[in-house]
Amino acid sequence: MKIRIVAASALAVAAFAAQGAAPAQAAPAQVPCTPGSGGRVYCNFWIPGDGYSGGSPVVEGPYLMGYLPQGRNWIICQEEGPVTYLPGYPYYNKWFAWTTAENGNTGWVNAVAGSGGDNNGKFSNTPSCNGAHGSPF
Repeated sequence: MKIRIVAASALAVAAFAAQGAAPAQAAPAQVPCTPGSGGRVYCNFWIPGDGYSGGSPVVEGPYLMGYLPQGRNWIICQEEGPVTYLPGYPYYNKWFAWTTAENGNTGWVNAVAGSGGDNNGKFSNTPSCNGAHGSPF
């Protein structure tokens, strides 16, 4: 009899706890990146362009600093910033990485331009900038 009461009590507690528990949400898939040498992390960027007249925008605040060409490029760190939407596509992201555009100017590239990953997914294998380059905006 004692065993049945304990088992029934445990079952009731578990059922009560499960009613109020929210389902766990998986983190968004990250943009796949590979660690390289010299603190660089290599990622692929899908927006077409040669890095001079177009490609993945590199910004500093509201200013366009240049572009990354389509394909493999390097970043060094990342920071969370404002959600950025890609016009004409259902993609958005709040993660930015510090890099150097093809023209030599430095700035932030948004993960929305990275190949792979989900909306609001970080760059994988990429450390935080910890404010070393200011904030993306």
